[in-house]
Amino acid sequence: MSNNNITSIERSIASEVFTFGRKEGITLAGSGERIAYSIGAFKNGNDSSGDLEGAVTGRITYAPYLDNGKVVNFGLGFSERDNGSEGSFPLGSNKGDKIDLLHPAITTEDTSIINIEAASVMGPFHFTAEYFTAEFYGEIESEADGYWIQFATFLTGESRAYRQSKGLFGRVKPRDSKKGAWEIYLRSSQVSSEDDMNLSNTDVDSITIGVNWYYNQHVRVSMNFIQIDSSEDIGGEDSGNAFNTRFQLTF
Repeated sequence: MSNNNITSIERSIASEVFTFGRKEGITLAGSGERIAYSIGAFKNGNDSSGDLEGAVTGRITYAPYLDNGKVVNFGLGFSERDNGSEGSFPLGSNKGDKIDLLHPAITTEDTSIINIEAASVMGPFHFTAEYFTAEFYGEIESEADGYWIQFATFLTGESRAYRQSKGLFGRVKPRDSKKGAWEIYLRSSQVSSEDDMNLSNTDVDSITIGVNWYYNQHVRVSMNFIQIDSSEDIGGEDSGNAFNTRFQLTF
């Protein structure tokens, strides 16, 4: 889903850690009556010898229930990634001070990531959850997992639009063109890691509370409060709070 259409200002910690930005590659995608799928092969980079590092990533979603704005959706995704012969994997969030889940001494030649997702819309209420698990193969084998879960509701009666062809949620269209739409939400997210040598034993937990006002489909004002706790220092602190605001104009 585009960052323009997610409920919160930023993606969850788990999403930031286990997903990747755009890469050069080729993708095959399609959809059926209740199913949407995509699979692609991508360039992950080049190692010091100039050899190509590749990745294969895919996702499939299934909506067993679709009825006049009411949706139940499930999804499964995977990513198999070659990190090169000398191996490095930047497992961590790059928003603000970096969260490093793997110890710097650990290098990984190959990475396997699986994620399971679920979402539901029932009138003004909507729910989303996702779980990630990753295994890293190298001289020291490591693993990490994480999840996020979110509950939200529209105070003004709107409902999240669902794009069945992509298995994603779309833009919000206010019912009242003069007063707009109001939405509140609560999200919990957690990530953790460990390895065979006990070098990486990191746990990070985050709670986000937020509110959105949609003037129309293109204009949105968002505010959220974030509370975070970590078993390891991040920028010299093991906990912290943040208040974010965002004005968004999309076309």
